[in-house]
Amino acid sequence: MSAARERTFHITPNLSMTPTGALWFYASVVVGTLIVSGGVAMAGFWPVLPFAGFELALLGGVLYTIQRRGRYKEVLHVDDQHIVIEKGEIDVAERVEFARHWATVEMSGPRQPQMPSVLAITGHGKRCVVGQCLTEDERQGLAKRLTQCIGPFDCSPELVSSEGGTT
Repeated sequence: MSAARERTFHITPNLSMTPTGALWFYASVVVGTLIVSGGVAMAGFWPVLPFAGFELALLGGVLYTIQRRGRYKEVLHVDDQHIVIEKGEIDVAERVEFARHWATVEMSGPRQPQMPSVLAITGHGKRCVVGQCLTEDERQGLAKRLTQCIGPFDCSPELVSSEGGTT
């Protein structure tokens, strides 16, 4: 790919809690739960301890899952000839490449009310859904920017830098 004439789009979910913040939150819940359940257990209601342990394990699992999903990313590289889409968490788990001249951007409405729309890049019998972690407005904005970059089928516009001039 030509680095001078390339546009790159980075798509990641909005994760409001950092891993450190999640750890501090979990530690504070563990300490509070152990103080309360320990006091209740010493008063003779020891069966509360397994339930407290289960609750803490469940909360830890949920926080771990949220943090892991927050590392998901999609990177779209658009140059004069190709569109390359890379998806994954830490490493690239999926890589799809399209010829830019024959690719199109498809935005299909939700199949049911209250469901998100689907943004996909298609070409040569391949289809790759992008932007699933975005809000509806963000997905529509990305569709507009990708359409400007990729252009309609069989017509590739000149790549334009984010400042407005051609690159």
